[in-house]
Amino acid sequence: MLYRLSYVGTCRHERETGIEVRYSIYESNEELLAKVFSAHVMGGCNLAADAGRGVLRPVAGRERARTAYDLYVKASALDEDPATLDEAEALYKQAIALDPWLAIAHTNLGNIRFRRGDEDAAITLYHEALKIERTQPEAQYNLGYVLLERGHADEAVGYFKGAIAGDPRFADAYFNLAMAYEQLGDAENARPCWRHYLEIEPTGTWAEIAKKHL
Repeated sequence: MLYRLSYVGTCRHERETGIEVRYSIYESNEELLAKVFSAHVMGGCNLAADAGRGVLRPVAGRERARTAYDLYVKASALDEDPATLDEAEALYKQAIALDPWLAIAHTNLGNIRFRRGDEDAAITLYHEALKIERTQPEAQYNLGYVLLERGHADEAVGYFKGAIAGDPRFADAYFNLAMAYEQLGDAENARPCWRHYLEIEPTGTWAEIAKKHL
């Protein structure tokens, strides 16, 4: 039994990125070069590349960006109810059409495609989200989830670890990482994951499942 898919909630996104920061642009090439050079010195080529992509990305106009985000917020209030799933899907698609760089919309649309039985489309959308925001915990977790569902526990492990690296309090990721290790016959590595899960979620149905593995 696997834990559920993970949606990107508006509260976490606003807290960690902020709409004003997310859609800001740099005023000059000099500022861009300074940012990329600083990132290279501090973190090496990968960080510098991320800095460059963050500045050079095709930034949607401010109004288009705000409209896209508003559509995402509306969709996120509808996407877990089967009765409003079609409306949520349409809103996410509109948001992505307005701002293709809105990674969170790709992730949540991927969840809808998965729930409709289109796993390949879901995987593509999760990868699209990670191209834009490569450390996003939810997209990494959901890729691990789909891979584990398909019986690829060895591949799923890396994505669950990536989700935990991005969010050390991601209880769902600990649960399914433990499940992946169990499927691989690696109870030794599974046990710390069960314990981490229980530290975060000590009660409930899923906690009782975790306790049975210890």
